[in-house]
Amino acid sequence: MSLQHKLLPYFFSGAFILIVSIVIYFTNGRSLLGIDDANIYMVYMRNFSDGYGFVYNKGGDQVQGFTSLLWTLIGSLMFTISENPEILMLILNIFIVSFALGKLVHYIKENLTNIPKNEGVYILMFFGLLFFIPGYFEWTVFSLLETGLWSALLIGISLNILEDSKNPSQKRIDTGFTAMLLISLITRPESMLWALFFLTAKSFLYIRSQNFAPKSYLSAVYYLLLYGVGLAAVLTWRTIYFGYPLPNTFYAKVSEDILNNLFYGVFYLYRIFLDNPVMVLIICLSFYFSIKSLIENKLKFDFQLVFLTLILFVTLFIPIYTGGDHFSYSRFLQPTLPLIYLLLLYCTDSFGKEIPFKTAVMLMAFVSFIPNANLYENFINQTSPLAHEWGLAKGGREQGERLNEFFAELDSLPSQGVLTAGGVAFSYEGVTNDLLGLNNEEMAHADEDRDLEGPKNHSGFDKEVFYKQEPDIFFLSGGFIDNEDTFNQEYIEVGDFSAEVFKNIYEDQKFKEMYAAVLITNPVLDYSLSVFASRDFLDELEKSNYKIKELRILADE
Repeated sequence: MSLQHKLLPYFFSGAFILIVSIVIYFTNGRSLLGIDDANIYMVYMRNFSDGYGFVYNKGGDQVQGFTSLLWTLIGSLMFTISENPEILMLILNIFIVSFALGKLVHYIKENLTNIPKNEGVYILMFFGLLFFIPGYFEWTVFSLLETGLWSALLIGISLNILEDSKNPSQKRIDTGFTAMLLISLITRPESMLWALFFLTAKSFLYIRSQNFAPKSYLSAVYYLLLYGVGLAAVLTWRTIYFGYPLPNTFYAKVSEDILNNLFYGVFYLYRIFLDNPVMVLIICLSFYFSIKSLIENKLKFDFQLVFLTLILFVTLFIPIYTGGDHFSYSRFLQPTLPLIYLLLLYCTDSFGKEIPFKTAVMLMAFVSFIPNANLYENFINQTSPLAHEWGLAKGGREQGERLNEFFAELDSLPSQGVLTAGGVAFSYEGVTNDLLGLNNEEMAHADEDRDLEGPKNHSGFDKEVFYKQEPDIFFLSGGFIDNEDTFNQEYIEVGDFSAEVFKNIYEDQKFKEMYAAVLITNPVLDYSLSVFASRDFLDELEKSNYKIKELRILADE
């Protein structure tokens, strides 16, 4: 096989992703800044690059508010070498995902050959499903999170095992597999489960290749030992550096109530099936063909079919265990989605028939209309269900810059308490207090035995910690208003979501004693700030040229 032929899948994959990225750019706010959670990463990346360590506020405590250590380190390098690190992260994501999908296409071409005439059809179906059912590229490329890196690692490890099942390695320890396994431990916390799954599969292949000889079982022991040492090193480092073994995302978001997680997890699966109905078909086919394979092969299972099916079910198990998240397009599903589509193609190749190209095109045309939010609707409306995530980041950065300008006359900028803690913290030069605990160690660990009640992933707020920390301004509601619109401003309205997230704190007598809803005017600017502010801060503010008007609180019943 020529070098050009080998590289073709990677070039095709890269060109395809560039085209898809243009579509995603226009349907998600035309922003290259990433989503708000990515901007939280960027706060840590910039601070680490500037020599402050892993901190959320410069000079503040070390906080484990990021999920992926590896992505934070990579991003820190981007901040060191460029004034536009977001562009570099986007380019890196395109390269990583292109390479991973190129490897998958190469695997399809080389291994799904029971029906040779279907090769082009398989590639069409693979990229067609990824393109027409939104979600994968939004999360792995444009979000600027670690999702693309995580997806590439899962694909790389899985292909290593699949290729080993075709041509069993006689090596007791596969160095490439081991390296990817250990790297995964600093990429995502769920790698603790995935790594156990992968090392079990890898060990089984070696043991089977040695006809289950007693010495061959040492392979599993070696992999397990390496896994244990790697995991212990990561958990020990986190505990020494941050004081806790897991990221704050676990403590601030994941409830210990299994039934509560199961409740949210079941609805998360329901959302997956609405966003991607093809998943229902793949689950049914994997069950059917797994049973059929056992019967036809006299109870000898097809390793590749079973392995890919188990990847599907591990993918679905994780959100059930953790309760999932609140994001559109089912973020937990996306990293392994290409492998799940590979399962569909494997079933088609092993148990199907020749598929005419016209039939495949018609199938993709049909599939393009079945998602709950389809590509055509997104493109026509120039938006998507996920677009507001980019809007939060962009709006947060603009708000932070305005706060810098608004309070520039003060000797020091006030501390702000916020709900969305990415873009606004990135651009604001004062102290930002994340009131949901992700970047606030004391808030995340306020009561480790509590049930995390409230909106999913927004339930970490603790009133007593809030009163103790007392941020100067509190964005329970409000924002900047042009001065021409402030003449009749008599009240500040608290929405249902904010009221639920902050547990109706504005009704507490203690809160009323400590905080007031106010309209703050800076005489030299043409806009004012409607916000909740601590009375101690307002006392200091009255000594300056700022004008303060107290407002009534209007809340939905």
